[in-house]
Amino acid sequence: SPKKEMLFVISFCCLFISTGGLSARLNKVSLRVPSVEDAKEIVTRYKKLFPPIVSRESTSAMDLVFDSEFAIELSWSENIKPYDAEKTGLLEIGIQVNDKNVLGENLEFQQKKLCASLVPDEDPSKQTNIQMVTLDDPSIGGIPLQVIETTEKSTRSKIEPKIVLCVSDLDASIDFYTNAIGMRLLRKRSLLPETPAMVAFLAFSPQDADELVHSPEGADGLATPRIELRYLYGNENISPDTGLGEIVINNCPDTAAHAATIDEWGGHATEIENGTYRFTDPDGYLFRLEPL
Repeated sequence: SPKKEMLFVISFCCLFISTGGLSARLNKVSLRVPSVEDAKEIVTRYKKLFPPIVSRESTSAMDLVFDSEFAIELSWSENIKPYDAEKTGLLEIGIQVNDKNVLGENLEFQQKKLCASLVPDEDPSKQTNIQMVTLDDPSIGGIPLQVIETTEKSTRSKIEPKIVLCVSDLDASIDFYTNAIGMRLLRKRSLLPETPAMVAFLAFSPQDADELVHSPEGADGLATPRIELRYLYGNENISPDTGLGEIVINNCPDTAAHAATIDEWGGHATEIENGTYRFTDPDGYLFRLEPL
């Protein structure tokens, strides 16, 4: 069947933790699809895959809610840019589970071996096994959906979401996301020998939550929504607007001060209305910073 055209507008609502700086949890991803029929198809497939999620509907959008902390919002529009899997920008949406028995379909997982992580530093001889499968059929809008089962079980949460962005300079992006945006680097590792790539996992989280780095992606069953930054060796041609609109960070207590920090790190923050700013990361991914 033909690939459906769609524009993904990523919107993260933030739950703030009382610290001196920006510390939040990303918990909403908004995707704009061509029609209400496309939205309904995606909702049906996700609910079949992940029975723990619930859906809610308004006149202009549908939400898929994971563990009450994270939601995928689907809104529809005919004036969209196509998602192009041949270009590198938004690469995947990922869901990590600690027990594949929570899934509503029997997926054919494959075992992957991960080498030791660089952050936090691990014994170079250590290998971590994960089970994963990637879906990219039209029923999920064409954008790849990566499902991972970890071997480190947790009773605290069953589903942990992420989005995967391709970057041209991983270290520069880590500096920007941690120092300008205020996220925490959970883990950095190579994907060799399975994939010629280096990745970093980041999230808004308590700075003293050391347990967050225990799992292969640094979330350890806490349902922590995160961003995976992925550098593909030999690829520095990033298309930030292919399939991706903007990443929205809501409920910021002092957007002016935060925008000033973003400016210092080259984010070019511009106030678009009272207390709301737009800025870009080093690869041109567009963000919006909104006040309480």
